[in-house]
Amino acid sequence: MVPAPRARHALADVQASGMASDPVIVGAQGGTIHQLHSRDGNLFQVCFQGTCLYCESLHVGMAHLNRMERATRREMA
Repeated sequence: MVPAPRARHALADVQASGMASDPVIVGAQGGTIHQLHSRDGNLFQVCFQGTCLYCESLHVGMAHLNRMERATRREMA
């Protein structure tokens, strides 16, 4: 019996391909968006103050970064 192939996650391919050294976008509060390349396409890593999330489009990543930075501004006010 042949074992069923394990599902691969896009992040597994990204780990093999690597990440661009320079961020695609740097937010007003210092958050970053990096573009990650994989066999299945691109992912965008959005990071701000030690919290990171992954998106499949730059547009969505920009919205998340804006929301993350805005929430911090509100906390500081």
